[in-house]
Amino acid sequence: MKAFKLIPHLWILISLLFTIHNTAQNNIIGYEYAFNDGQGLQFVSIAPTPNFNLVTNVDVSALPNDVNVIHLRFLDQNGLWSPIISKVFVKPPEAFLTASTIVGYEYGFDDDNPPSYVPISPNKDVNLVTAIDVSALPNDVNVFYIRFKDDIGQWSPIISKVFVKPPEAFLTASTIVGYEYGFDDDNPPTYVPVSPSKDVNLVTAIDVSALPNDVNVFYIRFKDDIGQWSPIISKIFVKPPEAFLTASTIVGYEYGFDDDNPPTYVSISPSKDANLITDIDVSALPNDVNVFYIRFKDDIGQWSPIISKIFVKPRTPENLTNNALVSLEYWFDNDFSTKKFIDIDPDASNYVLTEVNLNQLWAGEHTLHTQFKDVYNQYSAVMTDTIDKQVLPIASFVTNSNSICVGETINFTNNSIDYDTVTWNFDDGNTSSDFNTSHTFNTAGTYEVRLTVSESNSGLDSIATQNIQVYSIPVNTITASGPLQACFGSTVTLTADDANADYLWSTGATSRSIDVTANGTYNVTLTRTNSSGCSVVSDDIVITFNSEIDNSVTVYENSGDVQLTANQPEASYQWIDCSNGNTNIDGETNKTFTPASNGEYAVKITVNNCTVTSNCQNITSLGVDEVSVYNFVKLYPNPVKDNLTLTTEFPLLIQICNINGMVLNTLKFESGVTNIDLKMLNNGLYFFKIKEISNTGSQRQGVFKILKH
Repeated sequence: MKAFKLIPHLWILISLLFTIHNTAQNNIIGYEYAFNDGQGLQFVSIAPTPNFNLVTNVDVSALPNDVNVIHLRFLDQNGLWSPIISKVFVKPPEAFLTASTIVGYEYGFDDDNPPSYVPISPNKDVNLVTAIDVSALPNDVNVFYIRFKDDIGQWSPIISKVFVKPPEAFLTASTIVGYEYGFDDDNPPTYVPVSPSKDVNLVTAIDVSALPNDVNVFYIRFKDDIGQWSPIISKIFVKPPEAFLTASTIVGYEYGFDDDNPPTYVSISPSKDANLITDIDVSALPNDVNVFYIRFKDDIGQWSPIISKIFVKPRTPENLTNNALVSLEYWFDNDFSTKKFIDIDPDASNYVLTEVNLNQLWAGEHTLHTQFKDVYNQYSAVMTDTIDKQVLPIASFVTNSNSICVGETINFTNNSIDYDTVTWNFDDGNTSSDFNTSHTFNTAGTYEVRLTVSESNSGLDSIATQNIQVYSIPVNTITASGPLQACFGSTVTLTADDANADYLWSTGATSRSIDVTANGTYNVTLTRTNSSGCSVVSDDIVITFNSEIDNSVTVYENSGDVQLTANQPEASYQWIDCSNGNTNIDGETNKTFTPASNGEYAVKITVNNCTVTSNCQNITSLGVDEVSVYNFVKLYPNPVKDNLTLTTEFPLLIQICNINGMVLNTLKFESGVTNIDLKMLNNGLYFFKIKEISNTGSQRQGVFKILKH
């Protein structure tokens, strides 16, 4: 039996007729009750009885003038409690109760139109407790609203309350032991345990003072006695701007979607405080991203600022005939990076997930989430289960590269699970015990890097390996064909010493060798021709070319003498006989050269180890008076062995020179016949330069070629 009674002083009369039956005929010894979220829990002892009908007054003066919930359960003589019984009741607004006589009320859910009206016996004081059928409501977040009517036809402000009707399939499958809820992106949500029950319609007050004055999302889900969770139920609601609420009385609101023009206006009972939760039809909106906007109007015609929120209306197939599952996704805890995808044969009548990869889970309790997708690309609600992962070390690691060049470093990232010790072995004599590590390989080759992880308590371990290929880098040296300080006009060839590479010179050339003819700095980039791409840049090579050497010769003639002078200053010199195979003239290393006889002469000039040769100079002016000399001077015999006879009619000087023009001896003779001893000379050709000794200024001269044997 369920009834309500009109009494003074805001007391509620609970007419709860309970008959408790059980096979053991246990006696009821007491009961306890509380309101809303458990506030004011009270225990009342009664005389032991197997059957008990409770009718009593309970003080509700401290409760809000709103929709409230009373919770009640009974205790037997064995200390066992009955299931909790909950009942919704309404405590009308205070101002309305003191102003008139209540003659009825009307109520509804969500956007009911029209609401249901219930007449009652006229009374100044009404606390309403009654059973209301919610079987036709969706298993979702719903809104209950109620208002009271007095004897002169005036209505009280509307009282509204959000409540949740859990999913039907969840209710019929298990016993509900709790729920968790949150707003927007709350993390973590708030969990609330409840007494185990097969049927729960949740009505409770939830604090929204910390939420922004904006469009918000409320979500909730229920947990059963085996740890499974229901699908998440969510609802959008609006918390009006604070400044607007404190400044005026709200009399209505208007809302729209996207570019609606005009928006929809809804009038409400005047109120200072309005948290709006209602169902709004979005069937005409596109299945896409949409914008919802809303603003509130006060009793003097002013509007609040516009509040807007983006929401998504998912696409829904128009025809779901021949639907079937095509894939399964599962992940652990709240880590979506662990999500795995499994294809399902759509023709299979049933699908059983028999194997789940736990290789990335540490030991301990985890939540498994599963979700199915059908042929229309629609997803099922997420199902959850709790698993207990046992200790099993699994070694795993990744690298930023598995092939490098000599001297480069590789980073190793440890992705192992269930371990407390780490050992890295790099296969080159080096190890590490760091969690993550890096290593430089200095020799080319293939290395098997090994990671060993172990768990001390269990004694279990695991090993993972990866091969690292280390490639050689090219030799970065260059060979020059000559000195780096080169002679003017010469060519220096630069050659990369590594023959197995691709080349890119600083000049842009791509050959192994380049010819250099100008001052500059040169280098080459060498890249291995294999897939490694290892490259190296050579050291710089600086090439400089000396200034050009002046190889010209000035010829000076005076009184029958000839003098050749090299014009290049500050150099080394070597005069040569062009008519005798360019042989060097012994002793003639000065800048100036005086030939002893007619012939062709040149000079080799050396500056900074660079040598040039002048053009040959043809000398023909020596011995112009030879005919007259030969008439007055005789040298014989020719060839001669040791003693040469001189016959002269005038005093003279004789210079004995070798074939290189070097003066070996100078002799002075008076007129007459004289014997010249040649024993000190080696066999060979000699030049005897004759020059008259005269005071008249006219000097006859000539050259005799004497062969000694």
